[in-house]
Amino acid sequence: MLRNVFLAAVIAVFTLPASADDRLSGLPKVVEGIRQELGTPGLSIAVALNDKMVYAAGFGLADVENEVPARGDTVYRIASISKTFGATAILQLADRKKLKVDDLISATVPSFPHRVTLRQIMAHSSGIRHYKPGESGSMTRFDTLEDAIKIFKDDPLLFPPNTKNQYSSYAFNLLQGPIEKLSGQPLETYLIENIFKPAGLTGTSLEYGERIVPHRARAYDRAKDGTLQNSPYVDNSIKWLGGGLISSAEDLIRYNIALNQGKLVSAEALKLMNTANKLNDGTVTEYSLGWELSDDRGNHYVDKYGSGTGVSTYLLRIPEKHYAVAVLINLSHGNIKPFAKRISDAILASTGDGKPAN
Repeated sequence: MLRNVFLAAVIAVFTLPASADDRLSGLPKVVEGIRQELGTPGLSIAVALNDKMVYAAGFGLADVENEVPARGDTVYRIASISKTFGATAILQLADRKKLKVDDLISATVPSFPHRVTLRQIMAHSSGIRHYKPGESGSMTRFDTLEDAIKIFKDDPLLFPPNTKNQYSSYAFNLLQGPIEKLSGQPLETYLIENIFKPAGLTGTSLEYGERIVPHRARAYDRAKDGTLQNSPYVDNSIKWLGGGLISSAEDLIRYNIALNQGKLVSAEALKLMNTANKLNDGTVTEYSLGWELSDDRGNHYVDKYGSGTGVSTYLLRIPEKHYAVAVLINLSHGNIKPFAKRISDAILASTGDGKPAN
């Protein structure tokens, strides 16, 4: 049996043929090397060149116990990449004149007592705190936003809004309020009708553990001695837009393409996603509305990584070059951005569609 697991673990299962772009023929070796270096059971990847998905594949195992290979459409919890969907929804409502990004969140979430704007929430400059130790692994089902935000809503802000940056998943949870109130739809219904369907996403949803989800990966951790083990159960209803969505590498690339092609938001809204926020004193930050930004060797990266129970995720975009790569693993590993960027280096070096990152 162990031999069978080993053999399954090194097989890459392609949902697009390797010949979709012959320039990427050497990519499987690079990706499998990264998977082994990370020590993750499974890894899924998808790539867009010129706003077309040219490569999608899985490496290793989505489910170790049942020897199920990972695929390009394997579904993982995507952790903080979920925040970008929340920002997309808010910017859609702004496009439709339902709100302004500088509106106070209290206008639609009256139980939240602080004067914080939607822009400040999406740019991580609100002053709302992040998790305290032990809070990110909630096992409680929250049926309403009002219940989910009780854990932090009455805590003092860490600083006056837009004077500093502090990453906050809790802040993004508040965005459910304006989405539901101004659209008249439950959060997931809004996301399905306004983002998932228009972008052609087939494996993206809120994460409910009890649902039957085709191709869902199991989530894993490493014990202190390095032994692989199943991750503990979590209920992400405490943080739907902070980190509660599931998706696949293929869907994340479709989402990226839909953003670039104007299928989801206006050009003005997309510019807000791709441009750094400024603090009150004029300091340019690493955050835009929903995304994180960096520049290197002539490339402008608009990206997002996620770190959740039993998963690590990354979506890298170079909008100006209509290039993107999504990398998802089913192991708690923290920030896999440096590893995913090495994969991106190999892609860019092979295709000439961009300059490699550090």
